[in-house]
Amino acid sequence: MTAVTILSILASNSASFGLPKKKSIRASKRLLKLESDGNMTTAKRYLALGYAFRSQFRLDEALEAFQKARIFAMEDMGPTGQYYGKALWALADAHAHHANFGEAEKYYMQALRVLARAHGPGSPEARACIDDLREMFQGYARKSKADVARIEGMLAYAKMI
Repeated sequence: MTAVTILSILASNSASFGLPKKKSIRASKRLLKLESDGNMTTAKRYLALGYAFRSQFRLDEALEAFQKARIFAMEDMGPTGQYYGKALWALADAHAHHANFGEAEKYYMQALRVLARAHGPGSPEARACIDDLREMFQGYARKSKADVARIEGMLAYAKMI
């Protein structure tokens, strides 16, 4: 097993091995310092770093890492690649937890479009993104009749993509 493989496992799965979450952040940062074989690898590494920050509720740092992942994924595969969609989804989730619901909604809808194109509209990824969007609205959105109607319309549209 190479050092990069070991660091990758630590970066993405430290909790599964009973290791402190800080080790995940350290491993992710070390991976980013290593030479990359392209933008996709760098995007995956920034996603892992963002998830590590997110797991510790370090949301500003998570947003920054997810934004960098989005940029590298866009450069690699353009606006239709699956990792671009995952980066948008991660940004949406981080914004939702930051109580920035307007930005979260924007990123959820973009992620949903990309994930539906990359994996298919009925794919587990697209359905999970819809579920996250619904959960955000149910948990955080204003409950006026106009908001409920708008949310239901958006969810119906999302299912058709």
